Amino acid sequence: MAIAKSKFSLFGDRALCDLLKVGSLDSRGLARALTGNIQGAIDDFQEYVKSPHRAERYKSKRQQWIEALKKGENPFTDEVLEDLKNE
Repeated sequence: MAIAKSKFSLFGDRALCDLLKVGSLDSRGLARALTGNIQGAIDDFQEYVKSPHRAERYKSKRQQWIEALKKGENPFTDEVLEDLKNE
């Protein structure tokens, strides 16, 4: 009995791990920002932006967040948080 290949089998094991790690960094960065760990959030979003596994539109959004956080601004408006639910 053959086991069906998942869509993730197109990635190598390392690439899949990297892809999952980047998604986790994005989530953790948001959680850190919302709980006041600004430097931790910046660090996580910077790693996200470096990833070759994410679309440029997402990377540019995270780069804007990094710049806002560095200025002491909160980029996470209710609208931004609502939009994130659809990513």
